Amino acid sequence: MKYVRKPSNGKYGRHGYHRTPTYSSWVNMRTRCENPNSTQWKWYGAKGVTVCDRWKTFALFLEDVGPRPSTKHTLDRIDGLKGYEPGNVRWVEHQQQCRNRSSNRAVVREDGVAFNSLSEAAESVGGNIGGVWDACNGHSKQHRGYKWSYA
Repeated sequence: MKYVRKPSNGKYGRHGYHRTPTYSSWVNMRTRCENPNSTQWKWYGAKGVTVCDRWKTFALFLEDVGPRPSTKHTLDRIDGLKGYEPGNVRWVEHQQQCRNRSSNRAVVREDGVAFNSLSEAAESVGGNIGGVWDACNGHSKQHRGYKWSYA
């Protein structure tokens, strides 16, 4: 679904994106990084994740990142060690964003092939995350014909 820019009625500023998924993503990005009362503060602002000064203005954020492609897309930092800034942000679907989490553990298949996450490993053999997890944690000997371990 493509979002069409709404005409401004003057009440919400000049960008015309008030109450759109793009605007909500921008507000949420700023809230989790700048508001200590946010439920997500502990994973963002408290860890030093910041929003660049340029993106404190929605119109400049929109100019750099563009509108949110669909409601399935979320804002993702490419390098989790950096903040929200030009060149480090992209719109991705949830599955891709999950692969970019700091909590992911690398997994190695018995033939030496390494994967960045359980989901990548499971996908490589047409299996499921739970099966790879079970094999890595000693709950089963193998999954889809392979032995697995954490890297």
